[in-house]
Amino acid sequence: EKKIKIEIDVETYNINIHLSDTGENKAVYKEQKKNYLVLKVENETLKIEQQDNRKFYEKFFSFDGYDLDLYLTKTILELLDIESTTGNIEINKEFQFNNVQMETTTGNIDFLAKVTNKTDIEVTTGNIKLVDCETLGDVEIESSTGHVTLENCNPNSLSVELSTGKTKLINVIVTNNINIEGSTGDVIFDGIDAANIYVELSTGDVEGTILSSKFFVVKSDTGDVDVPETRDGGECRIRVSTGDIDISYK
Repeated sequence: EKKIKIEIDVETYNINIHLSDTGENKAVYKEQKKNYLVLKVENETLKIEQQDNRKFYEKFFSFDGYDLDLYLTKTILELLDIESTTGNIEINKEFQFNNVQMETTTGNIDFLAKVTNKTDIEVTTGNIKLVDCETLGDVEIESSTGHVTLENCNPNSLSVELSTGKTKLINVIVTNNINIEGSTGDVIFDGIDAANIYVELSTGDVEGTILSSKFFVVKSDTGDVDVPETRDGGECRIRVSTGDIDISYK
């Protein structure tokens, strides 16, 4: 079976990937004479690149928000690789990728598809939402400013690195470990579980519910701590400089 890959490298497009209802693959977008997309297929890879030949002063007077809508007939794909400067990314639920890499400077990511091996997301400013994904493989998320939300997902492992923003996990069951590191922002759990849970924050609260018994090792330099006194199961290690820790079983 052909392993199809998608590589997108654009600056100013919102990217939406849908299942085609016409039975044909197509890309729908608006373009200008000096600022356009180049689409080509090489070695089972669809490559989309933005070609911007505008002079710097022309960029001041143009509207930079475009939409790139990709309609695909095939639902199982080898790779999704997106690099974007400004724009939102939305991947619909009908798809399954072996590997996903997404990197954007300013923009939100809404991801509803399945991933088998690895999900790698890097955002400078913007919110990341992974919802109803079932499988996600090994997940690595890096964000400077923005919120990270996972809901109804079952990653193999989960690593979140945040400078400023909230991390929210709702009904997330991780096979191996959860690792969350943050500078400023809260971590909220709602009915989650993992083999081991590790959270380290400078400023922020860690609160919520987990599903199975854990051995708690928690410390807050300035804040209240309230966790179950269980001594069996995997490790739940939470370290906060400024903030409260409040965990209970659901």
